[in-house]
Amino acid sequence: MRIDIMNKRSIQLARMLYNQGKYDEAEKYLQDNIISAKTKYLMGKIYMKKGNIEEAKNWFYLAIDNDYKMVGPRLELARIWKDEGEYEKAEAEYVICLKRQPQDANLKLEAAKFYALQGYNEKAKQLIVKARRISPKDDKVLMRSLEAYDKMQAYDEMYEICDKLLESDIVKPNHTRTIECMARTYFTLGKYDKVLKVFAGKTKETTNHIMFNLYKRRIYCELTKNEEQAKMYQTILSNLEEAYGEEEVLKHIEKHFKNSKEKEIHGVFTKSLPEILETVKTAPKTKQRGFECDIYCIRLDECGYQGGSKGDGHTLNYITLITMPDTQKTITMFPSDEIKLEPVKTVKEKEIDFER
Repeated sequence: MRIDIMNKRSIQLARMLYNQGKYDEAEKYLQDNIISAKTKYLMGKIYMKKGNIEEAKNWFYLAIDNDYKMVGPRLELARIWKDEGEYEKAEAEYVICLKRQPQDANLKLEAAKFYALQGYNEKAKQLIVKARRISPKDDKVLMRSLEAYDKMQAYDEMYEICDKLLESDIVKPNHTRTIECMARTYFTLGKYDKVLKVFAGKTKETTNHIMFNLYKRRIYCELTKNEEQAKMYQTILSNLEEAYGEEEVLKHIEKHFKNSKEKEIHGVFTKSLPEILETVKTAPKTKQRGFECDIYCIRLDECGYQGGSKGDGHTLNYITLITMPDTQKTITMFPSDEIKLEPVKTVKEKEIDFER
């Protein structure tokens, strides 16, 4: 009996350490107690956090062998297969998870994003509708539905959700992804007054502050028909929107080492990541001012090419580095042509004619 109590305490402690991000310590407490499906599942999650994906897969499969009805490890496997481009395997796991938990709205929304990634927009939309029916009053489901539609650029469906969110106090300053989706929706549909309203009272957050001012400048360029400036601002804005947070920055940079046909224009690095990082670290930099983030254009011959669905494949000889204002904290970097941006005056709402 005493041994069982000690084992339970060790498992509880392992879970607590995992939640605190102390993965090595969590593993030590769990090693002698890996008996149940739940403990095997936890061990798989620990290995995921430690970056050992293959070992994590093994533990998830062991958890399923113990309890074939368990959804958690299957969902983790679906995410792994999706990230590795094994879409058929990922779909098989998502299908099982959806059957096992038909009333889980968030699971439906995650699966919707997966189908949207594959271009199966109707399947994705059906799952979003079902998720909203299951939890019609859940604010988080509403915001996640917006993000799922965003994967399909379904701006008509997004517009209705954006208006609901804009009329309420649901969206807080730390809901950066939702703010991004709302701003992009309204901007795409030409509702420039609503773009600015999205950021009302939310610009103390650094990322929101930067996005807000970039959108103002992008709107100014749009209304003054300054297409070249508009293109540059949109490139910077698109990269900024994808990369916030310490972990996301490196993940986003790594995306630029593989051509993405999901984007119209996508700079793809051909040099190695260590070479890119070393060049950025040691190269002389001239900061371009007049913006809400600091922008550097660094020469590195043949560092990449222009990819994407509309890219022409021409060679890129510069790295565009974007950092937080007056710091060296990286937001993102990508291969590009030379960027020369003229400072644009600060655009105030009253200076913009919203009638088109």
